[in-house]
Amino acid sequence: MGTLHPEINGKQLTDAENGIYPGIVQIPLPVLEASSSRISEMQKEVLNLEQIEVLSFVDCAQQAKNYLEYATQLRQSKHEQLQFLGICLYGQAKLVNHFTGDLPILK
Repeated sequence: MGTLHPEINGKQLTDAENGIYPGIVQIPLPVLEASSSRISEMQKEVLNLEQIEVLSFVDCAQQAKNYLEYATQLRQSKHEQLQFLGICLYGQAKLVNHFTGDLPILK
């Protein structure tokens, strides 16, 4: 999401030994819990909404050895064949909360 919206990225930081830490996003990112099927349903619902940007995390990304293999597996998979592991929704808080308000915090 930080690539799509660089204005939310923090600056690069260093620790006491000058170790470098790339900037992370400066907005709250609650991590909520949902089943793969619930994430899949949510992804379908919000995908065509211009007000919400969606990043989906699916099983073939986790299984692939490199990005090209991931791209190939994704291209060959139908939505129903994918196991959704996570999703990131970015947009107006009220609209995002409409889709996520009933989800518990991941423990």
